[in-house]
This record gives sequence, C-alpha cells and structure tokens, in this order.
Amino acid sequence: MKDSLRRPIASTISSLKINESTWIFLARIEQQAEEMRSQEEEIREKLTSRQQEMHRKEREYIKRIEELEGQLGAVAR
Repeated sequence: MKDSLRRPIASTISSLKINESTWIFLARIEQQAEEMRSQEEEIREKLTSRQQEMHRKEREYIKRIEELEGQLGAVAR
C-alpha cells in the first residue's frame, strides 16, 4: 500500500476508535446520571415519608400534652 493511502486510512481508524471510546464514555455518563436521578427520587420519597411521620407524631404528642394538662387542671381544682 502506498504511503499516500496509509496515512488517511490510519487517521480514519484512529478517529473511529476515538469516536467509539467517546460513545462508550457518554453511555456510562448517561447511566450514572439515571442512577443518580433514581437515588434522588428515592431519597426525596423517604424524606417526605419521614416528615409526614414526624408531623403525625407531633400532633399525637400535642394531643397527649393537652390531655395531661386537662387532667392536671382537674386534679388542681
């Protein structure tokens, strides 16, 4: 093969390898981004659930405190 053909062919092969590596890298990045979005959603759901549970417990505690205050007031009379 002549030198005039070797260089363009070698350059094309090199470019193809670089493009393939780039596509593989981009696929990995996209997969990681999707995993992170999934983790973020899971964390958000857990946080929402915990906040709801905390609000529920807070209401229970307030109700119980009010009951105890009422009982204390009845005893004090």
